[in-house]
Amino acid sequence: MLFRSALELLLEAQSDDGSWPLTWRPRWASWLAPTFEDLPSTNDAATAAPIETLVAAWQALGDPRFLEAARRGGEWLIAARGAPPQAVWAQQYDATGRPGPARAFEPAGYAAWESREMLDALLVLAAATGERKWCEPVAGAVAWFLGSRIAPG
Repeated sequence: MLFRSALELLLEAQSDDGSWPLTWRPRWASWLAPTFEDLPSTNDAATAAPIETLVAAWQALGDPRFLEAARRGGEWLIAARGAPPQAVWAQQYDATGRPGPARAFEPAGYAAWESREMLDALLVLAAATGERKWCEPVAGAVAWFLGSRIAPG
């Protein structure tokens, strides 16, 4: 079945640290010609969407590999967030796990849209598992959102 192949690809694409890259390529291609797209990413829901998809797959199919991969992604999210008062996520990370630049219009820095997506993924994990640890990043992120508001216009 095609959906099972897609789920297997999500498992294969997960990085050793638990994140997902912006673009999946075979490991040999990443080794041969590395780009920022091979590094951990939250841009375009690169890590949030796989977490949410794998949780749904675990709930529907009962395969524990899917929940384990989603948890590893959640652990990476908790580890990758910035330190307070910037307890949110960057769009892209470098090889050392620090926020890194991507395309020319994406400088290194924390990003509101991606941070919201990462919170959503953690809350999906919390709802599915009943584990409060996935909720812990919420307060710091909300404080950052409130402190980063800009005036209308």
